[in-house]
Amino acid sequence: MDNNNMKKILQDLAYSASLAADEAKIAAQSVGKAVSTKTEQAKCNISLLSLQAELDEIFAEIGRVVFNAHTGDYQVAENCSSECKPKGISALLEFATAKQNEIDYVAEKLINLKGAVSCPNCGRACKNTELFCSTCGTQLG
Repeated sequence: MDNNNMKKILQDLAYSASLAADEAKIAAQSVGKAVSTKTEQAKCNISLLSLQAELDEIFAEIGRVVFNAHTGDYQVAENCSSECKPKGISALLEFATAKQNEIDYVAEKLINLKGAVSCPNCGRACKNTELFCSTCGTQLG
């Protein structure tokens, strides 16, 4: 094999290695982005569970307030967090509304992270390729 052929083979090999390195870099960036997105989705799911538990606690306290108003005896439950300590039903309803707004915000963020859209009528997460919501039939987009 002469020097020119060897030089050509080495140049082709160097070019192929360069292309492979570029492709590997793109693949690594793609994997990193996917992992980051999955991590954010997991954080949203954990946050939703926590927020829902807090909302359930507020609802339980609202139920106690209503029952105790009916019986004429009001006491705050010992296990009630500081958020649901106010004695007035109005304050509890405000807390519940604020907590639901937080849940809605995190749920919408999760839908966006999944590359979906939420139905404007029923809130179902729909694929961004769907024209109509499969739950309620509302036109999307």
